Amino acid sequence: MVKKIVSIFLLIVFVQTGLAGVIKESKTEVRFKGFGTFKSESIVKTSDLKRMENSTNEFKGKGFFTNMAAKLFMNSEDEAQITDLDKMQLIMIDHKKKEYQIMPLQMEFEDYESTTETYEEEEYDDPQTTQEQESDIRIIRQEFKVNDTNQEKTINDFPVRLYTIMWVTVWENINTGKQGTDSMFTKVWTTKQTDRIEKARKEEMNFSKSYMEKAGIPVSQEYY
Repeated sequence: MVKKIVSIFLLIVFVQTGLAGVIKESKTEVRFKGFGTFKSESIVKTSDLKRMENSTNEFKGKGFFTNMAAKLFMNSEDEAQITDLDKMQLIMIDHKKKEYQIMPLQMEFEDYESTTETYEEEEYDDPQTTQEQESDIRIIRQEFKVNDTNQEKTINDFPVRLYTIMWVTVWENINTGKQGTDSMFTKVWTTKQTDRIEKARKEEMNFSKSYMEKAGIPVSQEYY
Protein backbone atom coordinates (compact mmCIF):
# COMPACT_ATOMS: atom_id res chain seq x y z
CA MET A 1 0.00 0.00 0.00
CA VAL A 2 1.51 3.32 -1.06
CA LYS A 3 0.29 6.65 0.23
CA LYS A 4 1.44 9.80 -1.50
CA ILE A 5 0.89 13.43 -0.62
CA VAL A 6 2.10 16.13 -2.99
CA SER A 7 2.28 19.59 -1.49
CA ILE A 8 3.08 22.88 -3.24
CA PHE A 9 3.61 25.94 -1.04
CA LEU A 10 4.19 29.53 -2.15
CA LEU A 11 4.80 32.41 0.25
CA ILE A 12 5.01 36.03 -0.90
CA VAL A 13 5.86 38.94 1.38
CA PHE A 14 6.14 42.59 0.39
CA VAL A 15 5.83 46.07 1.87
CA GLN A 16 3.28 48.40 0.32
CA THR A 17 4.96 51.07 -1.77
CA GLY A 18 4.28 54.55 -0.44
CA LEU A 19 2.01 53.28 2.32
CA ALA A 20 2.62 52.22 5.90
CA GLY A 21 2.02 48.55 6.46
CA VAL A 22 2.75 45.04 5.28
CA ILE A 23 0.85 42.66 3.03
CA LYS A 24 1.68 38.96 3.25
CA GLU A 25 0.14 36.52 0.83
CA SER A 26 0.41 32.74 1.00
CA LYS A 27 -0.89 30.06 -1.33
CA THR A 28 -0.92 26.35 -0.58
CA GLU A 29 -2.00 23.45 -2.76
CA VAL A 30 -2.01 19.88 -1.46
CA ARG A 31 -2.84 16.94 -3.71
CA PHE A 32 -3.91 13.68 -2.05
CA LYS A 33 -3.50 10.77 -4.44
CA GLY A 34 -6.88 9.20 -5.17
CA PHE A 35 -8.65 11.58 -2.80
CA GLY A 36 -8.59 15.12 -4.11
CA THR A 37 -6.92 18.52 -3.94
CA PHE A 38 -6.97 21.06 -1.12
CA LYS A 39 -6.23 24.71 -1.93
CA SER A 40 -5.76 27.49 0.57
CA GLU A 41 -5.05 31.19 0.00
CA SER A 42 -4.62 33.86 2.64
CA ILE A 43 -3.81 37.56 2.67
CA VAL A 44 -2.74 39.30 5.88
CA LYS A 45 -2.49 43.09 5.94
CA THR A 46 -0.86 44.65 8.99
CA SER A 47 -0.62 48.39 9.62
CA ASP A 48 0.10 49.95 13.00
CA LEU A 49 -2.70 48.75 15.33
CA LYS A 50 -4.85 47.07 12.69
CA ARG A 51 -4.67 43.67 10.99
CA MET A 52 -6.91 42.14 8.33
CA GLU A 53 -6.77 38.42 7.60
CA ASN A 54 -8.65 37.05 4.60
CA SER A 55 -8.61 33.31 3.89
CA THR A 56 -10.13 31.08 1.24
CA ASN A 57 -10.07 27.28 1.54
CA GLU A 58 -11.37 24.87 -1.06
CA PHE A 59 -11.31 21.08 -1.38
CA LYS A 60 -12.21 19.23 -4.57
CA GLY A 61 -12.59 15.50 -4.12
CA LYS A 62 -12.52 12.67 -6.63
CA GLY A 63 -15.64 10.52 -6.83
CA PHE A 64 -19.04 10.69 -5.10
CA PHE A 65 -18.08 9.30 -1.70
CA THR A 66 -14.88 11.34 -1.56
CA ASN A 67 -16.84 14.52 -2.26
CA MET A 68 -19.28 13.62 0.52
CA ALA A 69 -16.40 13.13 2.97
CA ALA A 70 -14.86 16.40 1.83
CA LYS A 71 -18.05 18.28 2.65
CA LEU A 72 -18.04 16.82 6.16
CA PHE A 73 -14.38 17.32 7.03
CA MET A 74 -12.96 19.91 4.62
CA ASN A 75 -15.64 22.50 4.05
CA SER A 76 -14.74 25.36 1.72
CA GLU A 77 -14.42 28.67 3.50
CA ASP A 78 -14.21 32.29 2.45
CA GLU A 79 -13.79 34.37 5.57
CA ALA A 80 -12.03 37.47 6.84
CA GLN A 81 -11.10 38.77 10.25
CA ILE A 82 -10.19 42.35 11.19
CA THR A 83 -8.44 43.03 14.48
CA ASP A 84 -8.55 46.69 15.54
CA LEU A 85 -6.46 47.27 18.66
CA ASP A 86 -7.25 50.99 18.60
CA LYS A 87 -11.00 50.37 18.98
CA MET A 88 -10.48 47.03 20.76
CA GLN A 89 -12.74 45.29 18.25
CA LEU A 90 -12.70 42.00 16.37
CA ILE A 91 -14.75 41.95 13.16
CA MET A 92 -15.60 38.54 11.65
CA ILE A 93 -16.74 38.57 8.00
CA ASP A 94 -18.41 35.69 6.15
CA HIS A 95 -18.17 36.49 2.44
CA LYS A 96 -20.50 33.68 1.35
CA LYS A 97 -23.30 34.64 3.71
CA LYS A 98 -22.53 38.36 3.29
CA GLU A 99 -22.63 38.75 7.07
CA TYR A 100 -20.31 40.22 9.66
CA GLN A 101 -20.10 40.20 13.43
CA ILE A 102 -18.38 42.71 15.72
CA MET A 103 -17.04 41.50 19.05
CA PRO A 104 -15.10 43.35 21.74
CA LEU A 105 -11.52 42.19 22.05
CA GLN A 106 -11.86 42.28 25.81
CA MET A 107 -13.99 39.12 25.51
CA GLU A 108 -11.08 37.28 23.89
CA PHE A 109 -8.66 38.51 26.52
CA GLU A 110 -10.97 37.39 29.34
CA ASP A 111 -11.19 33.94 27.76
CA TYR A 112 -7.41 33.82 27.66
CA GLU A 113 -7.09 34.84 31.30
CA SER A 114 -9.64 32.24 32.36
CA THR A 115 -7.35 29.51 31.13
CA THR A 116 -4.46 30.58 33.34
CA GLU A 117 -5.68 28.70 36.39
CA THR A 118 -3.75 26.85 39.06
CA TYR A 119 -4.25 23.11 38.91
CA GLU A 120 -3.73 20.63 41.67
CA GLU A 121 -0.64 18.50 41.35
CA GLU A 122 -1.43 15.17 39.76
CA GLU A 123 0.09 11.90 40.85
CA TYR A 124 1.95 9.85 38.30
CA ASP A 125 3.05 6.26 38.35
CA ASP A 126 6.69 5.50 38.96
CA PRO A 127 8.34 5.50 35.51
CA GLN A 128 10.36 2.44 36.55
CA THR A 129 7.20 0.43 37.21
CA THR A 130 5.26 1.68 34.18
CA GLN A 131 5.48 -0.60 31.18
CA GLU A 132 5.60 1.21 27.88
CA GLN A 133 3.47 -0.23 25.13
CA GLU A 134 5.57 -0.95 22.09
CA SER A 135 4.38 0.10 18.66
CA ASP A 136 3.36 -2.48 16.07
CA ILE A 137 5.04 -0.36 13.38
CA ARG A 138 8.75 -0.62 12.64
CA ILE A 139 10.47 1.98 10.46
CA ILE A 140 12.54 0.26 7.79
CA ARG A 141 13.89 3.31 5.98
CA GLN A 142 13.58 7.09 6.08
CA GLU A 143 14.91 9.52 3.53
CA PHE A 144 14.78 13.34 3.56
CA LYS A 145 16.30 15.22 0.65
CA VAL A 146 16.39 18.91 -0.38
CA ASN A 147 17.21 19.65 -4.01
CA ASP A 148 18.13 22.97 -5.61
CA THR A 149 16.38 23.08 -9.02
CA ASN A 150 18.34 26.17 -10.16
CA GLN A 151 15.01 27.63 -11.34
CA GLU A 152 14.66 31.35 -10.62
CA LYS A 153 12.06 34.04 -11.30
CA THR A 154 10.65 37.24 -9.80
CA ILE A 155 7.50 37.41 -7.67
CA ASN A 156 6.28 40.84 -6.52
CA ASP A 157 9.75 42.29 -7.18
CA PHE A 158 11.39 39.55 -5.09
CA PRO A 159 13.96 37.28 -6.78
CA VAL A 160 12.99 33.72 -5.81
CA ARG A 161 14.57 30.29 -6.25
CA LEU A 162 12.79 26.93 -6.39
CA TYR A 163 13.71 24.05 -4.09
CA THR A 164 12.10 20.63 -3.90
CA ILE A 165 11.83 18.57 -0.72
CA MET A 166 11.25 14.81 -0.70
CA TRP A 167 10.44 12.77 2.40
CA VAL A 168 9.98 9.00 2.18
CA THR A 169 9.22 6.58 5.01
CA VAL A 170 9.08 2.79 4.54
CA TRP A 171 7.43 0.93 7.43
CA GLU A 172 6.42 -2.58 8.42
CA ASN A 173 3.80 -4.01 10.78
CA ILE A 174 5.80 -6.44 12.93
CA ASN A 175 2.71 -8.53 13.67
CA THR A 176 1.36 -8.98 10.15
CA GLY A 177 4.50 -8.40 8.11
CA LYS A 178 2.62 -5.88 5.98
CA GLN A 179 4.77 -3.11 4.56
CA GLY A 180 3.89 0.34 3.27
CA THR A 181 5.43 3.57 2.03
CA ASP A 182 4.44 7.13 2.95
CA SER A 183 5.91 9.88 0.81
CA MET A 184 5.64 13.65 0.51
CA PHE A 185 6.98 15.88 -2.24
CA THR A 186 7.07 19.65 -1.68
CA LYS A 187 7.99 22.59 -3.92
CA VAL A 188 9.09 25.77 -2.15
CA TRP A 189 9.92 29.15 -3.68
CA THR A 190 12.40 30.96 -1.43
CA THR A 191 14.00 34.40 -1.30
CA LYS A 192 16.96 35.85 0.56
CA GLN A 193 16.63 37.95 3.69
CA THR A 194 16.55 41.63 2.71
CA ASP A 195 15.94 45.00 4.38
CA ARG A 196 12.38 45.01 2.97
CA ILE A 197 11.62 41.62 4.51
CA GLU A 198 13.17 42.68 7.81
CA LYS A 199 11.00 45.83 7.78
CA ALA A 200 7.92 43.68 7.17
CA ARG A 201 8.88 41.31 9.98
CA LYS A 202 9.29 44.19 12.46
CA GLU A 203 5.91 45.63 11.47
CA GLU A 204 4.25 42.29 12.21
CA MET A 205 6.18 41.83 15.45
CA ASN A 206 5.18 45.30 16.64
CA PHE A 207 1.51 44.43 16.10
CA SER A 208 1.91 41.16 18.01
CA LYS A 209 3.67 43.02 20.83
CA SER A 210 0.83 45.57 21.05
CA TYR A 211 -1.73 42.75 21.03
CA MET A 212 -0.01 40.98 23.92
CA GLU A 213 0.33 44.20 25.90
CA LYS A 214 -3.39 44.97 25.42
CA ALA A 215 -4.10 41.51 26.79
CA GLY A 216 -1.99 42.27 29.85
CA ILE A 217 0.63 39.67 28.99
CA PRO A 218 4.23 40.68 29.81
CA VAL A 219 6.42 40.89 26.74
CA SER A 220 10.20 40.80 26.86
CA GLN A 221 11.91 43.43 24.68
CA GLU A 222 14.67 40.92 23.92
CA TYR A 223 12.12 38.71 22.17
CA TYR A 224 11.42 41.44 19.66
